[in-house]
Amino acid sequence: MRDQGPDDDTEMPSDECQARRRIVVVVDDNQIVRRAVSAELTRAGFQALSYDNGFSVLEFFAMGEPVDALVTDIHMPGSLDGLFVALEARSQRPNLPVVYMSARRAPDAGLVDDARFLSKPCAIGDVSGAVSSALRECYDRAA
Repeated sequence: MRDQGPDDDTEMPSDECQARRRIVVVVDDNQIVRRAVSAELTRAGFQALSYDNGFSVLEFFAMGEPVDALVTDIHMPGSLDGLFVALEARSQRPNLPVVYMSARRAPDAGLVDDARFLSKPCAIGDVSGAVSSALRECYDRAA
């Protein structure tokens, strides 16, 4: 399920500014983490779309909406974890930058190529920095 919107204290830019912002999809089953990550990304100038489970985000990706990056928790309840979400997203969008997050150590296998991994809890700025870095690397490869 997609969150309805940002927390009340998250400042939203004008429509003109939103049209130019990079879109980052955030997937985490923990509402506090999801909102904190989305707020950080919004403050960094991204448009964050947040989802609480793998099924909902894969439905969104299947609609073909524009997305510039994916930030996903690895361990989520249910049958779709973040590893599968990223793999499926990359099957539809091969150059999509991916940032994984987990309170556990990085898995030995299963991460998509060129992905970033962040240990939770993350310091303020870690997620937006990882997304910015992944986007720059993606654009450098394409150039």
